[in-house]
Order: sequence, then structure tokens, then C-alpha cells
Amino acid sequence: MTKILCDTDILSVFAKIDRLDLLEDAFPNAEMIIVEAVYDELEKAEENGYSFPEKIFNSTDTTTLKDQELEKYRQKRDRPEFLPLSKADLKTFIAAEEREILLLSNDSHLLEVSDQKHVLALDIYNILEVLYQKNKLDRSQIKEIGKQVKRKDNLDLPDLDKIGR
Repeated sequence: MTKILCDTDILSVFAKIDRLDLLEDAFPNAEMIIVEAVYDELEKAEENGYSFPEKIFNSTDTTTLKDQELEKYRQKRDRPEFLPLSKADLKTFIAAEEREILLLSNDSHLLEVSDQKHVLALDIYNILEVLYQKNKLDRSQIKEIGKQVKRKDNLDLPDLDKIGR
């Protein structure tokens, strides 16, 4: 089974609108995984009274960084191009880079670094485009998802009308 690394941002968006199932629809033969640092971020959110992390824990597996990945983390964490990344995002990036697997994120810094370093990464727009192309969502459903995301995660998705064009 293909593995896909996810960061906190992308998972929380889908969990908050109760639509983690969309990731399975977009990538039906894939296992969503998170690094331990993402698990820790989600655990802190849960400790602060949020319910969405439990949904994520139930739909993902957690992976531990390998020794070589930890060494890469130590080498990269103080380099200027990686400073905008959180500890969890940098560890997620390194795991995706080293394992050569797809990364799902909604963090602009992580997406930018991934693009610069040629690590394949998709954001929420890309995921919704995949779902549209697979006829899993139509434009009205995508628009409704945008409204839900704005309401429950306070995230504007102004370019939803570009999906499918």
C-alpha cells in the first residue's frame, strides 16, 4: 500500500469539517501517515479541548523518523531556508524527501520548500481537483466545502472556482 505523509494543517482542515473520508476518496490505495511531531501537535490540541485530533488519530498511522532522517533534521533545522518551518513540518518534509513519498500540506512555507527541493506536495486545492477529476465532487460540493472550511477552520479558499478549469 502506498504511504502518504500529511502535516497537521491539511488533516485538521478535513477533520474539522468531518470530511477525512475525502482523502481516502482522492487516494483510495494509500495509507495516510504522520510523523511523531505531528502527533504531538495534535495531542496538544486535544489536551486543549479540541475534538478533531481524535478523528485524525483514528484515520492515520504514526511513523518514527529513521536515524538517517533524524541526522538530516539536525543538519537542516538551523539552515535559513528551513527556519520558517515548524519542527513538525521540517520532520514531515524530511521524511517525505528521504522516503520519496507524496506530502499533503496546507502550510505555505512547507509547500514552498517542497517545491524548491523537488518534493512532490499537494495542497487542499490539488486534493479537491483530484476529487473533481475523479467525479467524487462537483463544483457545488466544492463550493460547500469551501464554506464549511471558512466556518469551522476560519480559512478562506478564494480560488475554488478555478478547480476543473
